[in-house]
Amino acid sequence: MFGRNGVIYLAREREIIAGSARNRKTYRHFLASLSTAVVLFLLLAGAIAIRLIPHGTSF
Repeated sequence: MFGRNGVIYLAREREIIAGSARNRKTYRHFLASLSTAVVLFLLLAGAIAIRLIPHGTSF
């Protein structure tokens, strides 16, 4: 129906579409990892700050 060039074109289109979906999935994983790292960093910074402030000190 499409001939040899048409089949090659359709195969490349499918690869491009699959690649963009894979990139979106990778981006979501990256954002999840980044947000997890930020939350853990803030918790660690808070724990260190609590340990460094002398007991009974108020602001």
